[in-house]
Amino acid sequence: MDEIEQKLPDGLEQKKLADGLEQTELEAAPSPGLNAEKIFWGLTVFAVAGLFMFFAFAGLVAPVSAAVQQAVPQPLLPKAAQPSGSVSGGQLAPVANGIQEITLSVQGANYMPNPIRVKKGIPVRITADLSSVRGCASSIVIPDFGVRKTFRQGDNFVEFTPDKSGTFDFGCSMWMYTGKIVVEEADGSVAQYSGAPTAQQAGGTPSCGAGGGGCGCGG
Repeated sequence: MDEIEQKLPDGLEQKKLADGLEQTELEAAPSPGLNAEKIFWGLTVFAVAGLFMFFAFAGLVAPVSAAVQQAVPQPLLPKAAQPSGSVSGGQLAPVANGIQEITLSVQGANYMPNPIRVKKGIPVRITADLSSVRGCASSIVIPDFGVRKTFRQGDNFVEFTPDKSGTFDFGCSMWMYTGKIVVEEADGSVAQYSGAPTAQQAGGTPSCGAGGGGCGCGG
């Protein structure tokens, strides 16, 4: 009997200890609802911070890129000299088999391309498109290079070699149709020389005829 009474307090004490431990664990264990709320707010803060950084970065990329481009010096490209009085524009004639090739046509009262742009010292071949180069326009004169030519079927080209740089006028034998030839140096510069005066500029009387063949007016 004494042994039973001695054991009972021990059992009660152990039960009290067990109950205390269980209560401690329950208090220490996080609430499921509380965990979910923390996760939700954590994800929300993370998402907002990510969006803020994205828009801040996107808004700064363009200005920063522009500032960098302005700050970095750009390489200077060589630029051909263009003295006052020279004609700008026009594409340099393509070269085939060592000859600068030009196809000549007429628009209005102008020979095209206008200007013709070639290099000095390289032979030039002008081939007339007889569908538009006809009548008086079929007879051309290039005074500075000694060219006088009447284009016909089967004989619609002329060749010469420009031996000086500058801007030169040319036209039909009546100077009713006109154009310009720009001759560049090897480095792309153009001399200020503007060519010999035309018959009209010199006050002479234009002649309807070239090389004895006539200008073909009306033909």
